[in-house]
Formats: sequence, C-alpha cells, structure tokens
Amino acid sequence: MMQRATRHHFSLPLLLAALGTLAMASPLAAESYPSGMIRIVNGNAAGTPPDIVSRVVANDLNESERWYVLVENKVGAIGTIGAAEVPKQPADGQTILSIALPSTAAPALMPNLNFRLDSDFLPIVKLASAYHVLVVHPSVPARSLSELVALLKSQPDKLTFSSGGFGQHPRRSLCG
Repeated sequence: MMQRATRHHFSLPLLLAALGTLAMASPLAAESYPSGMIRIVNGNAAGTPPDIVSRVVANDLNESERWYVLVENKVGAIGTIGAAEVPKQPADGQTILSIALPSTAAPALMPNLNFRLDSDFLPIVKLASAYHVLVVHPSVPARSLSELVALLKSQPDKLTFSSGGFGQHPRRSLCG
C-alpha cells in the first residue's frame, strides 16, 4: 500500500537514497520523479562539510540520473533559516533539507521556531559523520585535556577559543 507523503524530508546532512524512496512514496509516483528541479536547502555556509556533502550528492545525481539538483544555502540561526523554508514548500520530494546534527539542538536553544523537527520533517538517511578535535597552539603549556582544563581554571577570562558558531557541538562542549 502506498503512503501519501505528508511531511518534508531532511537528512544528516543530506538525502541520496531518499530520492528513490520519495519517488516510490509520493502520490506522484505514477508520474516520473522528479517532475522538475530538486532543491536541496542547506542551512550551513558554503564550504562547510554539510555544504560540500550536499554539492557532491547534487553533482552525482545530476550526472548519474540526469536530474537537475540545485543546492541553495540559506544560512543562519543554527540552520533554522533554511529549515523554516522547507515546510513552506509542497511535500512532493522536490525540496529537501540538508541538515547537520548541531541544527537539531535549535528547538532547545530557540523554543519559538515556526516548525518542528520531530513532526514537520522525516529523517531519511545519514550520509556523513564528523569528528571534533580539540587543538591548541604549540605555545600553550597544556599537553593533555586535564592540563588544559587546569590552565583554563587558573586563568579565567584570559584565554579564548573559536568555534563554528552558537549551538554548534564544539562550542556547546566547551561552554557547557
């Protein structure tokens, strides 16, 4: 029995296998899929890992399936600007959200979102995993995590760090 697609689709960070699934699950399955351009809305900046994965998948689909797949970056607010765009589109599998795991923290950090990740989207496939590495400049006198923590505690407000932004895993890990 064919189910009607009622939710929009997202992945971590994209949806390669989902496109075939969407073609079968869509009420438009009797027609050819896709019926037009596929938009991959990416809530991350150009050049970031989720953007690169999105573009690789789009390119592969353009070449292998001859589908016109466009990656559109709608950046900001932990990916919620891009995520908010997708539920406004028809739930026909033509607009797909590429989302990175840090964006799933958005509802806890921003409770007044105009969408819900748990009900407005359907996770399809995980395409990539990433690891975080904590590094310090060689001049920092810490050679282990415990030494770094001790150094930070001994010099509060003196040392700084950088991260991918508010809500991102490295920042949340360091800021608590």
